[in-house]
Amino acid sequence: MKTSYSWAIRFFVIVAIFLFCATSNSFAEEINAMSHIPGRIEGFGKHFEIIDSEYLNVSLNSNEDIAVKMESMPEMVTIEIQPSENATSAELTLSGFAFGTIYHKYEDNYHNHTPFTTDENGVFSFTQDISQGHIIFIQPRKSTKFIKDNATGGDCASVGNWNASSKTCTLTQDLSETVQIDNDGITLDGNGHKITGKNTGNGVYVIGNHDVVKNVTVSNFIYGIYIKKGSSVISAIATNNYYGIYANASNYYGVTILDSRAFDNKHYGIALFYTKDNVISNNIVGPGNYAGILQGASERSVYSNNNIFNNQSGLVLRGNYNTLWGNLMHENSISNFYLDSDDMMTNIIETNNLIDGKPIYYEKGISN
Repeated sequence: MKTSYSWAIRFFVIVAIFLFCATSNSFAEEINAMSHIPGRIEGFGKHFEIIDSEYLNVSLNSNEDIAVKMESMPEMVTIEIQPSENATSAELTLSGFAFGTIYHKYEDNYHNHTPFTTDENGVFSFTQDISQGHIIFIQPRKSTKFIKDNATGGDCASVGNWNASSKTCTLTQDLSETVQIDNDGITLDGNGHKITGKNTGNGVYVIGNHDVVKNVTVSNFIYGIYIKKGSSVISAIATNNYYGIYANASNYYGVTILDSRAFDNKHYGIALFYTKDNVISNNIVGPGNYAGILQGASERSVYSNNNIFNNQSGLVLRGNYNTLWGNLMHENSISNFYLDSDDMMTNIIETNNLIDGKPIYYEKGISN
């Protein structure tokens, strides 16, 4: 009996390990599939080509090796270039655009605007600084309101009320164009109004630090709310965008997202890249996003009391030093929760995080 019992235990363990590995591998494949979104390509080299866009299948050629993430989405091509260690500039050639057509190229923000006309083959070329990171937007339309730290708040006077002492622009009407926040410490208070796009561009584009976007509904843009540095989103709604709330702070600023809602966004409800010291709390993420929350190349994030449900994937984290407290992840069809960390010991995950009503037990330093 003892021998039979011991053999049965070993058999059970072997089967359990096999099933866990098979499930984990399949699960990892599903998660890795999320990294490929139609109309997007990422890599290092001199030639990049998008062949599956619902907008334009464009290609990029460079005379220097560059690290690029390029996306082609309805009426918007985005190119993110990382700093190069080997060159200060590159000659870039883009093709695949409509021929003989005027487009609007923006670099890093909507003030740096250069209109251009493609040639008879839908091609144009330009010299690009690659000594530091840049993001380039190419759109067929030009339309932006700028909120500035001056006597009138820039364009705030035409769309709302400006309080110079608190540096707050309070909207008094709905808008249908991009709002860019230029300076540090500015608050855009939507006052319950809506910013609605034409399925292109950015809804609210935040290039300052310590800015606040609150009490606003942003919909029908590629990026609902785009944050480039360390800013906050409070009591906002992002819906029917490609990306709901999107932070790409290449210098690892911290982002705060509180009491907000992200649903029915085609790709991500909330996405964080190259950030740290983030606070993501009391948000409702779902239904209808491809991924509820995606964190990539970020660390030291606190996720607390978020309700993430009825997406394809729920909470997907890549990075170290994450703390999870009181999050509910349920009814997400591919996966509810996924963690990929270089040092799993650095994460703190409490048992009050629930997956389909069941607690997560995250045990460290345990063997056998």
